[in-house]
This record gives sequence, C-alpha cells and structure tokens, in this order.
Amino acid sequence: TDAVTIDAVTDSVDGGAPFAAGGDCPDLLGDELAPGDDASCSFTLDVAGDPGDVVGDTVTVAGTDDDGAPV
Repeated sequence: TDAVTIDAVTDSVDGGAPFAAGGDCPDLLGDELAPGDDASCSFTLDVAGDPGDVVGDTVTVAGTDDDGAPV
C-alpha cells in the first residue's frame, strides 16, 4: 500500500463542468495520507431551483501515490 498526496478536490453540480471545491477543501491540497488515513472538508454552494428539486452533486478527489502514479 502507498501513501497518497491530494492533488485536487473538484465539485460538479448536476452534471456540469467540474470546478475547484471551495470552503476549507483547498487546505487539503498537498496533504499526504498514509494507508488507512482519511481527510474531510466542507464547503457551501448556492444552487438554483424550486423547493423539492433534486440537484446532483459529485465531489471528486484526485491524488498521486508515492510512486508518482495518479489515483
């Protein structure tokens, strides 16, 4: 198992183009996670719609292992 360095945290709302997640998520960039470690962040994003609408939201974390391979 390898340590992983966090390279990006992106958000995509309702299938739209991914963008850098805000809040305290940029603070994770460059952090190294050992096997079994975890990390979390939070952000707030205003979305348009009517009450009861369902809005899909996908957050993706990308990183590099200690051998330089993307994960």
